Amino acid sequence: MFKRLVLIGALVISAVAMSSTHANAQFFDGWGWFGFSDIRGEIKTSKTPNPQGRPSQITVTVNATIQIACINPGNNGVFNGVAFHRPLTSSIPVDPADVNDKGDATTVVFVPLSQFEVSANCPNKKWTPVTNSAMALDFSGTVLWCLVENGGPNCTRKGLLDESPVTCSLDTTNPQNQRDPLTGEAPHTAVFTCSAPQ
Repeated sequence: MFKRLVLIGALVISAVAMSSTHANAQFFDGWGWFGFSDIRGEIKTSKTPNPQGRPSQITVTVNATIQIACINPGNNGVFNGVAFHRPLTSSIPVDPADVNDKGDATTVVFVPLSQFEVSANCPNKKWTPVTNSAMALDFSGTVLWCLVENGGPNCTRKGLLDESPVTCSLDTTNPQNQRDPLTGEAPHTAVFTCSAPQ
């Protein structure tokens, strides 16, 4: 009986230690992912270091399934291109103006897709790609939050503030996630369904 109490006591002490460690750590506090000819991540952080004294940046590195729209010059019809996969990365520093007195911040990261709006990604290379038509159908990868030291990100154990996998998909059966059938442009209202920060 005494051994069980000691074991339970040790587990309680461990749980308290883990909880207090987590309470003092910086971490991702939530995010939303949207799309209109790019991927836009609105990433919330807690206990954000003052960027003026301890600058940090958020880096998104994902593999995405991308599709553009194209115009067939023969009939001026708008058609989806063939979906293809590409690695993408983008970084943004945490802006001092985005950090409130409690250390909460929302940083917006843009991962542009417009560079893929080329005829090579159309069903026929003689077709015309539609500007603002690139859409990510899904993507997955990693979001890193790191201190910036000596002119570059420091993602060593000491410099890493948080890290989380991200997996998102676009429900193209939802009307708000469908491209304009007349112009082929990506929807302004597209919202991804994504995993939560871990």
